[in-house]
Amino acid sequence: MKTVEVTTELIKEVHNQVSTDLKQRIEKELPDLFNKLEVGKWYRQPSGILFNFQGKYSCLGNSGSYGFGVSKKWYENIGIDSIEIYDYTLATEEEVKNALINEAVKRGFVEGARYNSLNNKNYSCNQNEKIQNLDYYKETNCLVDNYGVVFDNGKWATVITKPTEKELLGDKIKDLEKNLEEVKSLYEKL
Repeated sequence: MKTVEVTTELIKEVHNQVSTDLKQRIEKELPDLFNKLEVGKWYRQPSGILFNFQGKYSCLGNSGSYGFGVSKKWYENIGIDSIEIYDYTLATEEEVKNALINEAVKRGFVEGARYNSLNNKNYSCNQNEKIQNLDYYKETNCLVDNYGVVFDNGKWATVITKPTEKELLGDKIKDLEKNLEEVKSLYEKL
């Protein structure tokens, strides 16, 4: 039997020229050759996309990866092209922190907002507690404030909308009207 030497370059060249089914089979058989990105790490593309890689490539948006598109819009499932198309680089901790804090502010995680923390479903800041000091922890991929977890590995906490002053007064006015009707009824019976 004749021995044939196959180089990495040859495999990649063949990979680029075959059908999608065969590409997937080659990638499955030789994952180390094609998955150069580490699962759970943040990367950026030259185009400005910032994403957390979740293990598979798909330009159709079903990669499981999450992050920010070119327009800085958040995507729970962002399309990631194969490593050969772009020169991905590891994102810095500062880039990730700034992007997540900016997104948190867009979502309403601002001073005075109340929310259901991701680390305790029954917890929410009360009206006297205020979101402050948002900070990012690279090791756990979480954005937290003094009271709880705002972002945890692709999931965002839910901001609780505070009732407006008009809404709060509306309930009090209804209670006063009800009490006034009861007083009128009692007065008429006298």
